[in-house]
Amino acid sequence: MSSTNTTKYAEPQSAKGLKLKKETLNWIKTGEIPERLRSVQRPPDVLLIEQLIREGLNRDSVFQILSDPQTAYGSTIDKLADTAALDYLQDKFTQAVRWTIPSIRPISEIMDLKGSPPGALIEDILLEGETVLFAGRAKIGKSTLLQQMACSLASGDSFLGHCMPMPRRVLYIDMENQPLHLRERYRQVSSTIKGNDWYKRFEIAAFDSLAGNVFGLDQGGLRRLTLAVEAFDPDLVIIDSLRLFGGVELKDEIQVVQFLTRLAELRRIKKSLSTILAHHLRKQDRKGKAVKLSQSPTEWIDDVSGSQALVAHVDSIWGFELERENDLETNVFAQVRRNGRQNTFYLSQAVDDSGNSIVGFNLLSKNDVEAAAEKVFTRREMEVWGNLPKSFRWKELLAACGGDTKKKIASSLLNKARTNVLVNEIDKTYTKVIPVAWVGWSPDTRQGETICG
Repeated sequence: MSSTNTTKYAEPQSAKGLKLKKETLNWIKTGEIPERLRSVQRPPDVLLIEQLIREGLNRDSVFQILSDPQTAYGSTIDKLADTAALDYLQDKFTQAVRWTIPSIRPISEIMDLKGSPPGALIEDILLEGETVLFAGRAKIGKSTLLQQMACSLASGDSFLGHCMPMPRRVLYIDMENQPLHLRERYRQVSSTIKGNDWYKRFEIAAFDSLAGNVFGLDQGGLRRLTLAVEAFDPDLVIIDSLRLFGGVELKDEIQVVQFLTRLAELRRIKKSLSTILAHHLRKQDRKGKAVKLSQSPTEWIDDVSGSQALVAHVDSIWGFELERENDLETNVFAQVRRNGRQNTFYLSQAVDDSGNSIVGFNLLSKNDVEAAAEKVFTRREMEVWGNLPKSFRWKELLAACGGDTKKKIASSLLNKARTNVLVNEIDKTYTKVIPVAWVGWSPDTRQGETICG
């Protein structure tokens, strides 16, 4: 009996020292596929290569074994010329690797994929399956904007003029606000929302203190988050804020990547699940030289607190900032997206009847912008400015003003633009820098208008 087993599992010379399983050695020697794999619809030699790859062999070792005349497959290889044998082995090895790593496939397969791209939760703002990092400084209204968005999603109302294809379910994990404070906030916000059936689609977790937080990346916290997704079937999970979510050191790149990976695993429960992570910026220490969100969102996001892996491994980064210029203030909400249109919104605060509490934000209307713009330009100058392209030269400015007889208007406008840092000048080409006073204004602007289809 013992000698029979020894013969059955005798190692071919090419397999010496490779520490293969006895089952695999027998397969190499006899060509006998293990019973557990006989129903798999792939050629036997490709299946064997898959098994050898799983046991840690590289290509050269695989080629050596399969071309060994002592093995079940060696006689086939031995009949081929050297070049043909190498091509044959490479083809079988490639097939096996494709089955072992199915995410690698020819570009033609990608181009022929069936199905639709991710749908929108909010048209042109938020897609199904997105992970979003929403950054801004403390106490400027990030949570208020997120609460407004959550209520809009649950009700199906438009958000900042952008439509919802349908009402959605929301799970909001709020670690910033106590339940009694949220009661007052949502009573105020709900007064702007039609109907009350949206209550049924909105779940919120809130705690009397940070010590009460039951979520995090520890085993118990992650399990509770998973249970919540399984139970309430949300389309969107909002975590507010990320720095209070337990179990992750945000300055540690490895921990950040592990956190985002675990978060993405929630999509095994619901593939279309979207996630928004509210977060903060680093403390400002550049003495007034910080880049404005309205001027360059892609540079602004470099100030996100923690590891840059946060920025690199999410689908979208949203920024929110209160910008000041002279005596003007505007809330700017901008997006840097991997997929979809980049948006910048300029917002005014919506307050309650007492005028003391912010209950949400509205898009700046044409009237809002025009009133602010009049502090910089005359009405005629504003009209000219709105018709100018983003980059222009003196001749284009003069033409927009009405030709050579309008040099005075052109000079006045250009001087005001320079003085108020509305343009950058390089080689006599002027490029608009859209400041707080001018955001959103143009003759055909849609600021302040709902753009639902």
